Amino acid sequence: MYSFLPGFGDIHEGPPSGVEPQLVFFFDSGNLERSGSSVKHIASHATIVNIDHHPSNSRFGDVNVIDPNASAVGQMVMEMLDHFGYRITQTIATNLYVALLTDTGGFRHENTTVHALEDAARLASLGADPGQIATMVYKMRPETTLKLSGQALATMRVEMQGRLAWAKVTKRMLREANAGADAPTADLEEACARLGDERLRPLVSQVCETSPSRLDDGPFKEHALRCAVCAPTAARSAWSTPTAP
Repeated sequence: MYSFLPGFGDIHEGPPSGVEPQLVFFFDSGNLERSGSSVKHIASHATIVNIDHHPSNSRFGDVNVIDPNASAVGQMVMEMLDHFGYRITQTIATNLYVALLTDTGGFRHENTTVHALEDAARLASLGADPGQIATMVYKMRPETTLKLSGQALATMRVEMQGRLAWAKVTKRMLREANAGADAPTADLEEACARLGDERLRPLVSQVCETSPSRLDDGPFKEHALRCAVCAPTAARSAWSTPTAP
């Protein structure tokens, strides 16, 4: 989905063999475990810089830069580049624009501030192409994603007088769609959220942030790997710990 980004092909899941990182940056990661298998490559003596905008961040770094007022970590990175005097090239502007676009839901979520829009305009002036980026992020989908979304949406259920909607992605669906466990489910989450209470949209990410790879041995096995839920305020506690449908 994001293979169009400049420099995407240079990304590696881990350091070269025999190399122990001395300085590690974490971006937009609420805790160490959320970074997946890459964590095992971090030497115990490495300095960890944790950059995030979620107030729930566990402050796991040696250096923690947390700004809950930022709409996206991309904004924070841009401010750091400015502070240290680095020039923002077209390549950098494109990547930062994508970070800002996606973290605000295409500038539709409640975290879309005036500052966020001003930063987006600046990144566009520095070379980011809003039209092309929006097309690649929100309009282009691989065949596997479309097949998976179709199967998942067919399982959608609406309850609590239309205030709660959920759907599931099973391992069988992943196999039939030839999709990996990390297949994007943003379309599914957004479809369910459209039927829920708009005021409680943040609950969607709270419920769905668990990675499918961590559910193999839990009660979700062969059941829902991901769900998208919007519930009324009174139901928050009931959905704080998801249970299998």
